[in-house]
Amino acid sequence: MRKVLVLGVVGFGFLVGCLSPDERKEQAAQRAANQLATYRFLCQNDYGIKDNTPAMSACMQDMDEEASRRARDAHKSMIKNANDSSTSQVGPASQIGTGSY
Repeated sequence: MRKVLVLGVVGFGFLVGCLSPDERKEQAAQRAANQLATYRFLCQNDYGIKDNTPAMSACMQDMDEEASRRARDAHKSMIKNANDSSTSQVGPASQIGTGSY
């Protein structure tokens, strides 16, 4: 079962890597459109803002800025943790298990 899963993930990676530049652009545009639709849905349902209004635009921009800030903070945190030797999870070679899978 594990081998099938690993092969599936690797195979999917190869397929994604084989996308043409136009297909990558299309995929990125689709992701952006999906994200905007999510923002619109949240602004309408959570905050009661009507579509096609300045308030809707402001709400969607605020959500996008917040998502960008969170992604940037998460990226900085990952870089910091990767560079911080005190958070390393790798121990001496003598501690590496030799169990079978």
